[in-house]
Amino acid sequence: MSKRFGIPVAVLVLAVALFAPLISDDSDAAEQSFYMSQLDENGCAVFNALGGLLGNYSNTAEVGVKFDRITLFEDEGSARAYAGSVVDDALAAKYYSEPLIPHLWDLPVSYPEVTVNISEATLSDDPVKYYIVTGVSIILSVPEDMQDDPNTDGNELEKKVNEVKEAVRSFSPSGGNDADKVKSIAGHLKSVRAAEDAEGEVSNIYDAVVTKRSSSAGVAAAFTYYCMANSIESVTVKGLVYDGSDSTVEYWNAVRTGGSWYAVDTVKYNQGNKAYLMAGSATQVVTGESPERFSTTHVADLELSEPNGLNAPSLNRTEYPYPDDTPFLEKYGGWIILVLIIAIAAVFMVKAAKGDE
Repeated sequence: MSKRFGIPVAVLVLAVALFAPLISDDSDAAEQSFYMSQLDENGCAVFNALGGLLGNYSNTAEVGVKFDRITLFEDEGSARAYAGSVVDDALAAKYYSEPLIPHLWDLPVSYPEVTVNISEATLSDDPVKYYIVTGVSIILSVPEDMQDDPNTDGNELEKKVNEVKEAVRSFSPSGGNDADKVKSIAGHLKSVRAAEDAEGEVSNIYDAVVTKRSSSAGVAAAFTYYCMANSIESVTVKGLVYDGSDSTVEYWNAVRTGGSWYAVDTVKYNQGNKAYLMAGSATQVVTGESPERFSTTHVADLELSEPNGLNAPSLNRTEYPYPDDTPFLEKYGGWIILVLIIAIAAVFMVKAAKGDE
């Protein structure tokens, strides 16, 4: 090889080596950063460490994180409370952003074991004792029905995760832009049968994508991952959905396109209400005698098994401006029938009038 090409080739080889991890099998989706952006430095460290669980197919895994941001607390209780809030926020941020990590699937109903590492410190010329959180250790487990049986050949958990990946990769959403692809993804999930989670259980992405029987929790997780696999920024949102004075805990999604966030309630959209596709905060989703806006019927509450300090995306006020794709007959059929009735009546009236002459 001549010197003329040696340096460019070397640079190319180095680039491939540096960026290969970014395009590996377990990171084939767009980076989801909305919830992570709300974490402090230590929370981001926990968030990133949890990413190491991708590709980990053991039933139980331990994640150890060193806290580089040093904060002095006057009592141990305050230090532990801070560490707890950091872990709560990071776990929730990861759960709502990256639904393919099975060790997080039970977070809405089961809190992991967390050990907080604290050290004591004093400042020069200051006799007061301070407390510093040096790190945390988190032990997480996958849901019982997803766990690998060590007495069998192969790994059942790995097989199930690969089933999800294959199902998502085998679907190519139609459309020329992100909003059209979102519509295609939401419609694709119409095949998921509705299920009600038993107390202490919650549906996950496997339920929605593979078994195709899930509550809104699994459907929203599936929607998030389909979007990630197609480089569309989307996150899961949990909260209360109101029907009159009654409310239920449900999950939906927020999607960002053109710099604005829109809401997608896939379950309700697939029940026939198009208003729930790329809705804005003021989009009228309930019609009739008491019209309601999306922000009134869907109130975000991101609490999982423990509270957290995360905020859901702020929605654009109006819905995404999809072109009107209502079929011609559906849109104008009623008017056409009315015109025909009037025309027929007019013909009869004319004939009747001539008959009287």
